[in-house]
This record gives sequence, structure tokens and C-alpha cells, in this order.
Amino acid sequence: MAEHDRVLFQQAVELHQSGDLQAAEPLYRRVLESTPQHSDARYLLGTVQLQLGQFAACIESLETVIAARPDVADAFNNLGIAYQALGQWEEAAKAYQAAIKINPKYDQAFYNLGALMEARELFADAQKCYQHALHLNPDDVQCQLGLANVLKSQRKWPEAEACYREAAENDPQNLDVQVGLGFVLTRQERLDEAVDVYKQILDVQPDYHQVHNSLSYVYERQGQLGRALECARRTLAIQPDFAEGYNNLGTALCTQHRLDEACDCFRKALQLRPEFALAEFNLGSTQLLAGKYRDGWPGYQRHAELLDTPPRRFTQPRWNGEPIADQKLLVYADQGFGDTIQFVRFLPEVKQRFGARIVFECPAELIGLLASQVAVDEIIADGGLLPAFDAQIPLASLAGILDVGVDSVSAGKSYLTAPQTLPSGLQQLIEGVNESDLCVGLVWQGNPQQARDVVRSCLLEKFKPLLDMTGVSFFSLQTKHSGLTQLTTLHTNRKPIDLGTSLRDFSETAAVLSRLDLLVTVDTAVAHLAGALGRPVWTLLCHTPDWRWQLNRTDSAWYPSMRLFRQPKWGDWDAVIEQVSAELSRWTAK
Repeated sequence: MAEHDRVLFQQAVELHQSGDLQAAEPLYRRVLESTPQHSDARYLLGTVQLQLGQFAACIESLETVIAARPDVADAFNNLGIAYQALGQWEEAAKAYQAAIKINPKYDQAFYNLGALMEARELFADAQKCYQHALHLNPDDVQCQLGLANVLKSQRKWPEAEACYREAAENDPQNLDVQVGLGFVLTRQERLDEAVDVYKQILDVQPDYHQVHNSLSYVYERQGQLGRALECARRTLAIQPDFAEGYNNLGTALCTQHRLDEACDCFRKALQLRPEFALAEFNLGSTQLLAGKYRDGWPGYQRHAELLDTPPRRFTQPRWNGEPIADQKLLVYADQGFGDTIQFVRFLPEVKQRFGARIVFECPAELIGLLASQVAVDEIIADGGLLPAFDAQIPLASLAGILDVGVDSVSAGKSYLTAPQTLPSGLQQLIEGVNESDLCVGLVWQGNPQQARDVVRSCLLEKFKPLLDMTGVSFFSLQTKHSGLTQLTTLHTNRKPIDLGTSLRDFSETAAVLSRLDLLVTVDTAVAHLAGALGRPVWTLLCHTPDWRWQLNRTDSAWYPSMRLFRQPKWGDWDAVIEQVSAELSRWTAK
């Protein structure tokens, strides 16, 4: 290299190192004009182009470097960054992998490959890449944060929490780490801890609007409704065009039973973000809660996009009520057991009105109950091999197709029947109590994984006033989850007789319900089952229940045999149990 080019190159490097990229780039080019084979100048030109966002030019420069020197791991790594910036995912992944093959201890390339996998929502692959990077560089906070984020995306809450905490130890001032920690604490229902974390963030950055918004969500779950409103409004005062802020404000207003105001907030969120699925679902479910069913069904149909699992994908079109006579329609249950029991009532009308041949897919636990009772041509358990079909629709969307109103939802009668037989062991337990006793089933705990279980379930201890009543024999129908632990640790002379652990499916549960006088339950699937069977059922509801129970009625639009008992204020199960005790006393006195 000529002395002039050597000086020019050194000047370019100094400018580059000082951050003056615009001045460095033409000097690198001048060196290459006279010495095209100068690979260092070519590599550094590519680096400058990458830093300037000239990604296509960067790729051209680095491909030339790699052609001459295929052993330069940094060139492959930077090439991967440029390809990734252009959305060329496969080329980017190959470049990062080439860098790692050259240098298996290249932690930055592992990190970049992990970030690429995370961006493509390949979270398990991203996790492996981040873990490799951290094995090589254990104190890399950026990588710890990346790993925590993909663990969070996989809903591995304890593992994500541990990773966020480790990152926080290495970088206590990193607010992104603290925000992530607050989120995973919230998802684990450790709400007081989440509040503490969010408040610490606001001590540092008082106008962090997303954190005010997160606090609104946490306060709403705690029943601190005034604080939830205050934080939501503070969010919007800081960031008036924040759609998520209007969504959370709507949620807080809904919890205070200010439904019209809540709907206005959800509509504002949708004006700001027209494809905001959660806001549209919240709008629909709030309209349903208000009894405005025909208005609410369209928004409610967004529910599938909010599930923990990705929405089902089919090559066949979604059915939207168009003529489908003599064609095969797949109707699949995409929500919980209770929702499935609630909505199967619409299958006969779909078959009668539209003439479709219905293939119904539902949880295996419901097959024994539904197989001979629903008007379908074929019933298949989840995960089974589906036959050929022409169109598909989620079960819960049928109500919207049928234009069901709150005044027409129930036909005034049961639509399921219980089996005649019951396993002898269960039969003996039921018959073993005093003949004159009222036989009452009891369920106090739903599935802890359900999003609102923290408010819909009730501790068994709260039921002691009921359990101490004379003239009543209680039977636990609690089949699983933490409710069973409460049964074994309950301190009372009269524990419910355990039937639940012997129940194998909903068919047997239905048979038990047909032999009991009454079911007392929180909002769980067995409440729907009892209602569908036409059995007497008293359903205990939280202050702001699920939409299907509305707000003020003591009966149910869905189940004529059901009575509703409501919390008068947030979390007040004692008042509910007092109401139920009084009603049960009147029954036993007859």
C-alpha cells in the first residue's frame, strides 16, 4: 500500500473511532479506489455502512470481504445484522451461524441469533441461543434481558423472574429489567410485589406512562378500583394517544359497573388502534355484560386471538353464516369446559337452519357426556384426526351467527340429560348420609390457570357457616387443582364428603348432579353443567362477574334452574355465604 493510502486509511479509522461516520466513509472509499484488495478498508467500510443504516451497501461490501477472507467471524456477524435489518431472516440466520462456526465462543453472534429467533417468535430456539451466549458471558445484562423476555413469552414465569432478578443485580438502574420483573410478578398473582416494583420505577421516572398503565391493571385485580382509575387517567394525561391506556381505563370503569363509560373508552382505544383485538373483545364482552347481546357478539369473536395458545389455522374458510347445506362444517370448542357446555345448545339450530353436516371437536373429558346428545354428524376429541370438511367456525361464535339476543338465549328447559348409572362407589357415598338430609354439592375453586380465577374462586374456609348447618350433607365435587388441598386442611367437624377425586369425566359428574338436591358453586364448568341438566344450582359470583351473568339479576338468562348470588362489594365472599346460608336454612325448614 502506498504511503498516501496508509495515511488516508489511518485518518478514516480515527474518524470512525471518534464517531464521525459521514467523514470516515468517503476516506475508506478513496483507499479502495487505489487499493481494491484492501480487505480491512472494505470491512470497515461495510461496518460504517451498517452503522449509517445503508444495509444493502453494507451487504455488498461484506460479501466481498467474505469472498476473499471466509474466516472473519465479525464480517459474518455484521452481515447477519444487515440482512436482519432488511427482513431477510434466512440469510441473517445463516450469517450468524457461519460466524459461530468460525468462532464457537462468539457470544455476540449467539445473542444476535437469539434476537433474530425472538423476532420470528421462535422462542424456544431463541432461549437456547441466549443461554449459549450467557454461558460464554454470564454477566451480559442485555443477554439476560433477552433470555428473560423469551421465557416470559413462553409463560415460564418463575424462570423469567429469576432471570430478571439476576439482570437487576447486574444493572440496578435498568428500567426495562424492572418493567419485565413487574410483569411476571403480576402474571404469578404476586400483586403486592408487582406494585412495589412499579412504584420503584416511578420514583426514578415519574412520567413512565406504560408503568402507570400497568399499575392500573394490578390495582384493578386487587380491587383497589379508585387507584386503578387514577393510574389509568394519569397514563392518558402523560400520553393522550395511548390506546392501551384507554383499554385499561375502560376495564377499571367496567369493574365499577360504569358500563357505558367503559364502552366509550374501548371505542377510543379502537380509534387509535383499529386492530386492537383486546380492546374490541373488551368492548364486546362489556356490551354482553350489559345485556346488549346483538351488539356484543362481533367483538366477542376476537376471543380466540387472546388465548394463551395461538389461534387455530385452517386452509378451509371460516364460516360466516352463508348457505352451507349438505356441506361439512367443523365446529370446534376453543375455550374451556364451561363455555363448551354453554354453547353446544346452538348446534341443533345451526343444523336445522343451515342444513350443514356438522363435525364437532371438543375436549375428550366431554365426549362421554355429549356424544349421544348433541345434534352433530360426528364428534371428535381434541387432537383426533379430523375428516375432510368444507368450512370451520369456533363453537362460541355460533351465537353471533344466529343473532342470539338476551331474551332468546334460553329455550326455558334443559338440553342435556344425565346417565342413568353411576359407579357403585359414588352411589354408596351419596346414599350413606341421613335420609332426611338435603344433599348439596359444593365447588369452591376453578382452574387456577383461568385469567380471572383469582376473583371468581373462593376459599373453602369461607363456607364454614354452610358446613355447620344441620339437616344438610355436603359433597365436594372438586376434581383437581388447589381446591383439594383446601379440603384436606379444612378445620371443621363436618367436612364435605369427597366425590370429586373419584369422578373420571363430565358424564359421571352429570350422574352425580342428578342425584343431589342442589349444587352450590362458584363460576366454574360444573355450574354450566348443572344448568344444562336443569338441576337446581346456586352460582356464587364476584363483584364484577363474567359477561354471561350480567350485573343485577338473580336468575340466569342461560339456565332457568340457576340462581345467582353476588358480592355486594369487591371480594366480599362473607356476604355471599350469608345470603346462601339464609336461603339454605329456609329450604331445610320446609
